[in-house]
Amino acid sequence: MISFLVQLLFLLPSFTSGTVSCTPGKQGNADCEKAYRKGSYCLEDEKICSNPFASGCLQSYGKAPRRVCNSDDSLNSDECDRSELEKYYQEIRILSQDWEAGIFSASLMQIVLSELLGVPATIEISKPGGTTNFYDRSLRMSYGNGSYDYSAIETALKYGNCSDVPRNGKDYRSCAHVMPEVWKGQTSILRKLEEQKVIAYSTETGGKSKYWWYLPLFTAEEHPSLMSYLGLSTEYGKDTDPLTRRQQLAELFERPFTWTDFCANFTADNCQNPPYFDQENRTIATRAPNTSTEETSYFSEGLFHGHFAPTDENDCTANPDTCTGHFANVQCDWTTHAWQQAYHLKIPVKGNGQYDAVGGYGYGSMVEILNAANYTKSNILFYWFTPDPTIQKFMGTDSEFLPLVLPPPDTVCLKSRTTIKERCSTNGAEDSSPEGACDAEMDSVQKVFVENLYDNTYKNVNEALQSPAYFALQNIKISELDLEDMYREWYRQNNDMFNYGYREAICKWAADNIDRLNRVVPSSYPRSVVEETYMKPYLFAALGFAVFVMVLIALTAAATHHYRKTKVIRFAQPMFLYLLLVGLLFLVIGALFFAVEPSTFVCNAQNWFVVLGYTLVLVPMIVKVGALNRLFRNAKKMKRVQVERSNLYKKIGISLLLVISFLICWTVFDMPTATENFVLTDNVNDRGGNVVYIGLSCGTSDFSDGSGIWDMVRYIYQFFLLVAAAALAFQSRDVHQEFNESSRLAFVTYNHFFFFVLQLIVWGFQRVKGALNDSLAATLISFILSADAFVALFIYFIPKLVVARRQPTTQQRRTSLSGSRESASTGQFHRDSILRNNGRNSFIARGNLFDVDSEEVCHLEQENARLRKRIELLENIINCQNSDSEEEHNDKHYSDNREGPRGQEVEVPVTDGTVPVIDYILDDDKTSLETSDATQQCKTTMQNDFLHEKRKQDDAFTSKNEMKNVLVGNLNAPSGASTSIEGENSSHLGIVRFAEGDSDHLETPRENEGE
Repeated sequence: MISFLVQLLFLLPSFTSGTVSCTPGKQGNADCEKAYRKGSYCLEDEKICSNPFASGCLQSYGKAPRRVCNSDDSLNSDECDRSELEKYYQEIRILSQDWEAGIFSASLMQIVLSELLGVPATIEISKPGGTTNFYDRSLRMSYGNGSYDYSAIETALKYGNCSDVPRNGKDYRSCAHVMPEVWKGQTSILRKLEEQKVIAYSTETGGKSKYWWYLPLFTAEEHPSLMSYLGLSTEYGKDTDPLTRRQQLAELFERPFTWTDFCANFTADNCQNPPYFDQENRTIATRAPNTSTEETSYFSEGLFHGHFAPTDENDCTANPDTCTGHFANVQCDWTTHAWQQAYHLKIPVKGNGQYDAVGGYGYGSMVEILNAANYTKSNILFYWFTPDPTIQKFMGTDSEFLPLVLPPPDTVCLKSRTTIKERCSTNGAEDSSPEGACDAEMDSVQKVFVENLYDNTYKNVNEALQSPAYFALQNIKISELDLEDMYREWYRQNNDMFNYGYREAICKWAADNIDRLNRVVPSSYPRSVVEETYMKPYLFAALGFAVFVMVLIALTAAATHHYRKTKVIRFAQPMFLYLLLVGLLFLVIGALFFAVEPSTFVCNAQNWFVVLGYTLVLVPMIVKVGALNRLFRNAKKMKRVQVERSNLYKKIGISLLLVISFLICWTVFDMPTATENFVLTDNVNDRGGNVVYIGLSCGTSDFSDGSGIWDMVRYIYQFFLLVAAAALAFQSRDVHQEFNESSRLAFVTYNHFFFFVLQLIVWGFQRVKGALNDSLAATLISFILSADAFVALFIYFIPKLVVARRQPTTQQRRTSLSGSRESASTGQFHRDSILRNNGRNSFIARGNLFDVDSEEVCHLEQENARLRKRIELLENIINCQNSDSEEEHNDKHYSDNREGPRGQEVEVPVTDGTVPVIDYILDDDKTSLETSDATQQCKTTMQNDFLHEKRKQDDAFTSKNEMKNVLVGNLNAPSGASTSIEGENSSHLGIVRFAEGDSDHLETPRENEGE
């Protein structure tokens, strides 16, 4: 059986699978382990023993964990492990060539990649159907279809990943990233492929190779003179003339015959009545050939043992000048210079192979001829190479290969060698230079990589995902001595050699040299993976906090609606407050989405809610404060200004439309998706490699190329909103106190800016390698957004609601108004007021704005300074009227216009002179400030009187008790009490000059609430 298996190696291209039969079951499994080794079992479907190395070579020796799976494995295979980085490492396809050194080297490369580095690797044999996968469960083995399949390298260059190329069927194309062995005869081809950028520059395998002329030992013992070219050449030797030497070689080296030729030429019945024997009674053929492979074979163990005989080319009697002995030469595309050497050294030999035009033989045919010569003890002169297992096979026998001596090589000879084209030409030897007839030199074997392998697996790959394959394959060095060790072990075991045997020889060498193999592993490998999870306590905490803030926002919205008719809420404009609350709610919803595992929907929801949230928070604030600033700037200049409420809403709507357009473009052209992020950490795993952290976050890659441009645009937009809000808040510091929210707005803006900076810090750290894992970064962003909304509520809304709770409603103020008017008519409370009624907008005079307690008194000194500024305003707007009949005219006008139509000016009478009045009218459509024109120049004395009263007012405010009486005074307060003018459902402005008493001022509430 073993001899039969041996011959399968020599039938190229050939395909074999395990040959140890078994019966499925416990006993069959035990028999398989006995036949091979532990780990083999009986395959139920094929009823043969399985590959004991299917789960890994080094793993069977306890030197490494199980191998990683490759594309040859089924998805549910239990003989391999799915690598943590399998889907990120490109599978490496290694070319198996048609000689043992190439096969052994390819298998070692597959073992190193699959078991030591966790990189999927397969083997290409340049033909569909067969395999030389080291881990094949059926122990299949097939020699490569050809020696140098450069088309496989070109396919890998085109497709990159050979897993995408069909391996079977009509669309099959060979594909390989690595060619394990290239000998010197391919140098010219390699240089051309390098220039075309098909392959990278070749590197040494670590082994040396050399071609020799050989004789078997039994021939050398009988004809020792033939051990040198001097004994073979017709031009050398004193005792033998050229014709005699030619005749000697022709008679000694007969030509081999194929199985078909033997039956046709040397049997009378074409092998129909076997067996057939030679003169030494050795069995030559046991039957006729049955297949095309058998027909062309020169040796088949147990069936056909070969036959050598002379032909007309050996007949020196008929052809004294052209007769030749047979020379078994390898195929011409190998590194053979045998024909150039034989021609110029005058050695009369010739080949009869059918592989090429110059009589060369293919690898399988050469091995068959050598086996036939050994069996029949036929003399043979042949050209062969080292290292090769065939040499090891005959080592120590009478067929041991002995190299011949040829002229030593030198640089002149090497430069005179023939090219592949010349070697394969029928006139190549005649046209070659005689200076190239020296012996073959010892040469370094090269290995070749496809040009884009380095770029695809390392250069253009995230650092954490860089494959170690390229550098590991570069570092693997296998010398000719290493190969010879494996060959010796292979023949020593003599156990199912071409299925299990060669695998055992390779694996044993790898286990014995594990330290050497570990040294080819690049630094930081093999790597392991830690995958991010979104089931962590701090994420649940972020979710809880976001829900809490959402509930708080809902309660705040309810309270705002409940107190919507109070002065502080109406001054702040309820509609703007509602928009602000919706914006804060959107921020918190965005925070919720940051605290859950990313998906395409979650990623887009994050962006939409956060960007819209900040827009609804900041844009209405900017629009409202900007309108108020403009209103009061023009009022100071005595200019009429109209602010259309619809224009304010239009500005907000346009801003929202632009933001939504931006978000739509982001979503359509570069939709954020859940993206895996890979970070190479400094943590070391149990195998000495580094740990790769794999996180999950939202990201884009198509339009922005993953550079974060969309996020930067979003943050820049948010920054400019904050700057605008801060600038307007600063400008509003001099606005009438009932509308002045500069301090509150400043705090709100500072709050947003603070949390905005925190977001930028987290975003920046997240983009720095290893600085912040994705789930923690998402948690921090969630907390920041929730905290931003939470603090904004307490800065802006809670104080308003506290004040609103202490303020009476509009109806309560109307009830107190009637008593105020009656007291005013009796002279108990003299004041100037503006009163206009137009449907639902009624401006009501009220003396008690806030219930001032003792705590407020401590602030009166500050209020005094503010009131003085109001006096300066009165000085600026003094206008004069004709004093004739002014008391009668003003009394009548006051009476007629208390309930007058909307839009009519109100003139406020005074005792000492006429003061122009600011009439502030707010309806559903517009807000305007109107100033009555002066009818004539006031008298100088009236101005002096007014200034005199101002000085008296300053003296009056030096007393804290009197100041308290002014601010706290009720409807029965003495002359000089303050009065506010307010409108229902609208904010308002009342600027009041007092007719009698000790002061002439504007009311100034302590709280800077309302707008």
